[in-house]
Amino acid sequence: MKPAPFKYVIARTLDEALAAKADYGDEARFLAGGQSLVPTMNFRMATPAVLIDINPLSELSGVKENGITRIGALTRYRMLETDPVIAKRQPIMREALPHIAHPQIRNRGTLGGNLSHADPASEMFPLFLVLFGVGDETKISVAAFGAILVILFNVAYGVMNARKTRLLAAKVMGASRLRVLFDVMLFESLPQTFVGLRNGVSLALVIIVVAEMFIGSQDGLGHSVFEAQQLFEMPRMYAAIFAAGALGYGLNLIFLMIERRFVHWSGK
Repeated sequence: MKPAPFKYVIARTLDEALAAKADYGDEARFLAGGQSLVPTMNFRMATPAVLIDINPLSELSGVKENGITRIGALTRYRMLETDPVIAKRQPIMREALPHIAHPQIRNRGTLGGNLSHADPASEMFPLFLVLFGVGDETKISVAAFGAILVILFNVAYGVMNARKTRLLAAKVMGASRLRVLFDVMLFESLPQTFVGLRNGVSLALVIIVVAEMFIGSQDGLGHSVFEAQQLFEMPRMYAAIFAAGALGYGLNLIFLMIERRFVHWSGK
């Protein structure tokens, strides 16, 4: 099969990527390596109306060492495989990377995209299991890594679109940079920040459920779904799926209620 028709937009700066996402909303998907997204589009499992190509965003790619090792979300497997910092600081990762998928996939696939899509075929979960150990810490670490990019994008968009008139008014009245940051910029960016939090918590829940299914967890909703499926206990399996859906809806509703309570100016 072939993907449904879509519009292709290339973002050459982070501001352009955020603006395009704001313009097209939920109809748009970001395109990085495409190793998870494109196959789902070919099977019509995903039908985005717009693809925003973020490959030119070099600031989101690469490995940096400044006391701790920081890996950009757009860093490709091949870059990690040959990076001297990874070889020195994360030798286990360096040894595991050549065994992930095929060279063609490693040349295109990105670490952030792999985890953000929560692809059940993802081969990075075992690596995170080795790095972080067995237990809840592993699931939390993987979920946090997958959700952080969604939240950061929304925070950046909220800051970028803060109303200029309010910022100028604060400066004219002699407010210091610290006052502008906390009394104006913070409140201006809160509505979009809560959008990121709602999307991030939903994505984190998906990643945790998938992690429980495929990294050998002994409990959790994902484990219950997988175990019930293997034992052909259909009522139990669907009950766990319903519980996961209800939990996601409940978490989203809680964040929405908090937003309406404390960010009552949102949308006005």
